[in-house]
Amino acid sequence: SIFFAISAYNTSLWVFAMFLFRNIADLNILIIPTKLLYIAGILIATYFLYFSYIFLGELLKERKKLFWLISILPFVSIILIIFSGSIIKDVIFISNEKIVRFGSLYLFYSILMFIYFAWAYINLLKKLKKSLSNFIEKRQLLYVISGTFVSVIFGLTYDIIVQYLGN
Repeated sequence: SIFFAISAYNTSLWVFAMFLFRNIADLNILIIPTKLLYIAGILIATYFLYFSYIFLGELLKERKKLFWLISILPFVSIILIIFSGSIIKDVIFISNEKIVRFGSLYLFYSILMFIYFAWAYINLLKKLKKSLSNFIEKRQLLYVISGTFVSVIFGLTYDIIVQYLGN
């Protein structure tokens, strides 16, 4: 699926941004990969949600309004990340450690991430329940769910919750 591939690409983008974040010492430049981390994060969640709708044959064009509805909040989030400090305010050094300071809308961003991933897994679990008689579909769904769930849980826990509580 193209949406799973785009989600995987955004995961690679996130890894690249994290590499830059860890290796850049100039605070003026560091804000760029920092913002890229959070842009990649919301794109991963969004495209994974799209994927959950089209996996195993459902066509998203039949749900055009839903597709656009799903797209609005991530688009707004990306605009806010790029052009304002309302989600990512800045990055500072404290005792040689890089600290991301979040803006007033970071909680909105975090909740959106949780909702999109939960929504995607609910879609996949519904498909799993419907596919009980089809061994191949059931197996594919189990692979997708189990293969992504652990990384999503760790990602949300350590990159969203712990980062927020650490500030």
